[in-house]
Amino acid sequence: MKKFSFWFLALVTSFFLFLVLEKNFALAGFGITPPYFRNDNLTRESYYEQKITLVRGDPVEDSKVEIKINVPGANDWISVDKGNSFILPKGEKAVPMTLKVKIPKDAPFGRYKGNIRVTVTPANLPEGGGVAIALGAQIDVDLNVTKQTIFDFLVKRVEIPDFEEGHKWWIFYLPGKITVKITLENLGNIPLAPNKVQLAIYDHSKKNLLETLETKKIKEKIMPFKTDV
Repeated sequence: MKKFSFWFLALVTSFFLFLVLEKNFALAGFGITPPYFRNDNLTRESYYEQKITLVRGDPVEDSKVEIKINVPGANDWISVDKGNSFILPKGEKAVPMTLKVKIPKDAPFGRYKGNIRVTVTPANLPEGGGVAIALGAQIDVDLNVTKQTIFDFLVKRVEIPDFEEGHKWWIFYLPGKITVKITLENLGNIPLAPNKVQLAIYDHSKKNLLETLETKKIKEKIMPFKTDV
């Protein structure tokens, strides 16, 4: 009977200990998304940035973030918009930060790999000492600096606002004016814009082509790895 009581007590104790540990781990949960910082199409003097979100399970207090960059040959090129040390405010579960890389004009071509270590500790340590639990996560870095010029883009959206119809004025006919807004994502490593834009106008049935317009008047170029109109 005593042996049975001992094992029963041990089982109950283990169960409650498991619940306590599980709760503590849940409260202390920390992660990052996405867990990588990479770009294959960089070239000399390229600039690239990427948003990383820091996520906490239960932000009941302010936390201090420490950033350590370990990318051999490229440590000085990489920076964080918030700095290498900053505070995660109490109550905010998801806090974004932006990683930036600026490639020098004389950078050796090649691939640069490493990691960025993110460590989180309580902002206010207990008085009189004590143990502070440090949580951590790693961002894998893979940056390729190439001498190849890459011209590539993705059309994200095409908009045609209300346009002015053509009309007659005295004996003259004034043609209408159409403005087309195109949102592009520059996937290349140089500033770019389309060489020309063609607009095909169909009737209501969308079968009969009425007219084709073309323009090479592109207002401005989009910087590498940016999305703009």
